[in-house]
Amino acid sequence: MLKKVKDTNLARFSGYLPAVAALLVFYLIVYFGFAYYNERDQAFQLAEFSRRASDLLERVSADADVEQYLLRTLLSGIKASPDHSVFLEKLKNLRIESGNRLPCVIWNSAGKVVENDHFDRRDVSEESLEEIFNDLKDMGSHGYSYAGNGMDRLRKILGPHLKLNKILSSNFFGHLKFLQTDASGKHPELWIGWGKTYLAMVFYDRKIADEDFGIRTSVKQSAGSDIRIEFFRSGDPGASGFNKWLERSIQKNDLEGRSASIIDGTMVAGRKMPGQKLIVAFKQFITLLEPGRLTCLLALVGFFALALIVKGSSLRLDHHSVKLQLLLMLLVTTGLPFLLLAIAASDHVARKRNALIEDAYQTCIGYIQHVDRRSQIINSTIINQVNRLLKDVRSLLPERFGAHEIHALIKGKLQDTLLDYRLVASSPPRLMSELGVLDGSRFAPFSRLDKPMSKVLIDLKVSRDIAASYLAEMNNVAAAQKMTETELVAEMVYQRPFHEIIQSMMLATDKVFRLGLLDRTSPLLVKLISLKHDRIIDYFLMIFFRNGTLQREFLARNFNSLERNQLGLKFMYADNVVFGPEGTPINSSSWFYGIYFKTREHPAVEPCFTSIDGHEYVYAGMRGQNLDSYTLYAFYPLARIETQIAEEKQFLISAAIMTLIMLTGLGLIFSASFVMPLTALQTGAIAIRQRDFSFRLGELSNDEFGEMARIFNSSMADFEELSLAGIVQARLLPQHGIADSRFDLYGRSIPMTEMGGDYFDYFQTGDDRLVVMAGDVAGHGVGASLIMAMAKAGVLRCADCLDNPATVLARLHQIIFASRSKTQRKVMTFQYLYYNPADGAGVYANAGACSPVLVDPEKGTAHEITLQAPVLGGFKKSSFANLDLQLQPGQAVVFYTDGMVETMNPAGKEIGYDGFKEILLAAYDTDARRYYDNIYQKYREWLAGGQPQDDLTLIILLRRH
Repeated sequence: MLKKVKDTNLARFSGYLPAVAALLVFYLIVYFGFAYYNERDQAFQLAEFSRRASDLLERVSADADVEQYLLRTLLSGIKASPDHSVFLEKLKNLRIESGNRLPCVIWNSAGKVVENDHFDRRDVSEESLEEIFNDLKDMGSHGYSYAGNGMDRLRKILGPHLKLNKILSSNFFGHLKFLQTDASGKHPELWIGWGKTYLAMVFYDRKIADEDFGIRTSVKQSAGSDIRIEFFRSGDPGASGFNKWLERSIQKNDLEGRSASIIDGTMVAGRKMPGQKLIVAFKQFITLLEPGRLTCLLALVGFFALALIVKGSSLRLDHHSVKLQLLLMLLVTTGLPFLLLAIAASDHVARKRNALIEDAYQTCIGYIQHVDRRSQIINSTIINQVNRLLKDVRSLLPERFGAHEIHALIKGKLQDTLLDYRLVASSPPRLMSELGVLDGSRFAPFSRLDKPMSKVLIDLKVSRDIAASYLAEMNNVAAAQKMTETELVAEMVYQRPFHEIIQSMMLATDKVFRLGLLDRTSPLLVKLISLKHDRIIDYFLMIFFRNGTLQREFLARNFNSLERNQLGLKFMYADNVVFGPEGTPINSSSWFYGIYFKTREHPAVEPCFTSIDGHEYVYAGMRGQNLDSYTLYAFYPLARIETQIAEEKQFLISAAIMTLIMLTGLGLIFSASFVMPLTALQTGAIAIRQRDFSFRLGELSNDEFGEMARIFNSSMADFEELSLAGIVQARLLPQHGIADSRFDLYGRSIPMTEMGGDYFDYFQTGDDRLVVMAGDVAGHGVGASLIMAMAKAGVLRCADCLDNPATVLARLHQIIFASRSKTQRKVMTFQYLYYNPADGAGVYANAGACSPVLVDPEKGTAHEITLQAPVLGGFKKSSFANLDLQLQPGQAVVFYTDGMVETMNPAGKEIGYDGFKEILLAAYDTDARRYYDNIYQKYREWLAGGQPQDDLTLIILLRRH
């Protein structure tokens, strides 16, 4: 017999092995699914952090240039300040941040000085400062045609090298740099800003400027972000251990070629700056889930459910608990399929979106590079123009060499694109340029020079000697062996031997190239002119072009076609002052101003994002290589990416819906065993919410639902009884206030449950006096209600001592203490006031209750009436005392329980006694009922949608004027 039982158990155990094995395989799949999803989430979080950190580091590092940071801050401050006082307040904050620097002078619209902490009035009078205001105003009105004497006055006070064009440029386009007024540095640089009703002039001394001020301030301003920023110097021996760890982390990222990584549970990205400075962004990495722990938890639940299934003799669902039924249905119909589908779908969508954004960013970079390469057509245009020019020049040589006729011809053909030219004759070496003709050591200018003659002669002699050496090489004429002084100057300027300079020009002949001559780095074209014999070169023509003009003309001419591209990109370009074909000042556009100063020579590592007219774009920006006078931008609309993602989501949702339809049919079969009972229980729950305690459920099945129905019906009977008790309790409390021409009295109690623990009462005695009482029983429910009824009855038995509150409390204490038992040990706080409406005098006693508050609206005060005494029913021997009170006309005394002062809002903060007093003062009204309603309204505002934690009782006694 024993052997037979063992065999049966062994057979049963063997039968369970396939199920156990299947569960193990299932949870193994779940583990790897969770691990894969967690890995993808980690990659997604890191990519998102890298993108945001890159943008944040770009913005912060842009403030490393203190001058640019100050200019941006001053510009935004003057735009946002309607008058000089607001701007001055902003400037004071900026001064504090910068170490009490940046003195200023501010004028109002009438030209009167309203602030001056820069000039000593003994050196510069107020009249002189008013003249400065008028001069600047005239310059702004007349522009470049200004011909007054104001510049002389400005240079005398502000600095000798102040220039009109710089002032006007800063006025029209905004400051790109502080205005330098003195090349020797004796005078500080300055910023001029015109507000709506004032003029501000701020001075900046670069010698004492804090070079890290801008970046430190920017780091402080980013303190509220979830991504933290640290700025410190690399290798600083005094650095904290955490900063050293950040530095090692950045070094590790550099070695591995990563922009960001997760190290020791922290996402870290950083940027190195000149001067061994480091800016590091970091954020704690939060793991979405723990695959191992979550799988173990699910496995425990699954094996527990399996144990419940195999415990009985039958596997029918209606023989087991509802929880098990739900678990099996969810597992079969939705659990595994939707788990795998959700993991695959979310991963696919996330990777797809990141890939599309990265592709869009690379598309933007590629398009900028395409535009930059396309600009090479400028060189062909230049060469064609010069070739046509040479035909006319040849017709005038050699007879008209040096004549103004050739000069006018060259300028007329090349117009605004011409910067300068050098036409050099081979023998004797004479030079003709835009400035004039150099013959030997004699120079004849075409017009008045605006630069020193010595500098002009050095420039022309270097050009002539280079051309003479070039022509000597090409014509096989022996060059002089002795190095001339100008050749030494040329070698000093180019930092390479003179013959290499000539060789470079020979290799670049008939091509547009760059070879700086002294302070020029403009595009250069070298052409050779032969008049009679092709083997003999008679003239050497070197033409310098205005680089910015050529590039601007190319971009303006091709802007519309560059905008109409098959990729759907928006294109934009900017120099240091304006952007776009309309020449909009950069400083006047908030969205472009922000991205312009974050743009570097090369594209950012991570995609950049911006918003234009309410539409989101991913964009790339970089300085052009050929269009090096401009910064180029390409913007890809994110709406196109979102459209593609929406199509992917629509496909996945469609697949999910089809799967759901198939699984729903199977789920309905299993759900029939609990849907109907659940609906019946739901109807019962609705009845409870509507306080219909007479409702009863019909008979259900014999499973848990049936048991719940029986418990529900039994509980409803108890609720019905409690509801009646609550009604009785409510009738113990006064339903209306009492008022006449001398006073106004109103109270109300709002219980937290059906039967609360707060008690209050008030009534008039036969001798035209008032009795006001308030109590709080520890706890709620029937026990608290019984104590309240006892207190009510006890007071009614004290008709002989109503004018003595201490005696009333002593009797109540004896009653409550005598009612104590092993099952009922409740105590009660209580306070009692006997009040004479005729003169406002009263006698007060307290038994451990909250001290009432005397509110005086005229003085704006609210103070507690304190009287210490034990609670009722707490100790066998307790004594109570009386306190005389006097209410003045207009004053109110407010009785309350601790339900209000101890209430916490969703933020976890209590109102407290101070907050309660503030509410009493703010809510004051001469009508006690309205006074109560005002207090309650402010109480609800404090809760901010939260729930009260205790009963709320307020009684207000107000003495009328």
